[in-house]
Amino acid sequence: MFLDYHRNKKSETTMVMAVFLSQGTKAFNQYKKILRKNLNQPERMCKLRQLGLRNKALYEDETALYQALCRIVADIKQEVKVHGQSYYSYSGMLAFSEYLQSFLENFSQEGDRVVHRMQHASKAMVNAIQMLCLPRKKLNDTVKRKLLVNNDVIARFGSKEQQDMHRKNLKVSQERHESFFAELVDHFDQQLKLVPEYEQT
Repeated sequence: MFLDYHRNKKSETTMVMAVFLSQGTKAFNQYKKILRKNLNQPERMCKLRQLGLRNKALYEDETALYQALCRIVADIKQEVKVHGQSYYSYSGMLAFSEYLQSFLENFSQEGDRVVHRMQHASKAMVNAIQMLCLPRKKLNDTVKRKLLVNNDVIARFGSKEQQDMHRKNLKVSQERHESFFAELVDHFDQQLKLVPEYEQT
């Protein structure tokens, strides 16, 4: 069962990477088509070099591709400030930028890998629930460290509903073991304060 768990976890990670690489590569190629349509070759090559996009590793390295796509969005935003929205709306670049930004909002870079934000939070929720159901005698420092990590993931990547549910679960657990869970509740509340869009009810 232990081997099956880690095999499944690795398979899920590989699948997320494959989806991101596939869709991200399509977006990257679409960007190059728009450049070809609107810039002459010297200007296009200059733009690609400026953004570090003439790198074959972008088609194989998820983190390199993620960072490249983020640079593209940032560059388009900067160009819009300089040239105005009208030109970029006409060229199709503005619509592409909005699509790309929406796509990237589903993902985040975590160390040397790209994760799907909602899936990452969902896994953390499942892990947290399993640990919150442990009997009191099995609650130790190792469990607390893992729950602190889950707190961080759920606060950063979870939906409002996931965040509220996790906080409720922590509070219920605190009622049966105040000394162990008080720190975890406080830590999660502190993490939520770092999330601008979160409003505690």
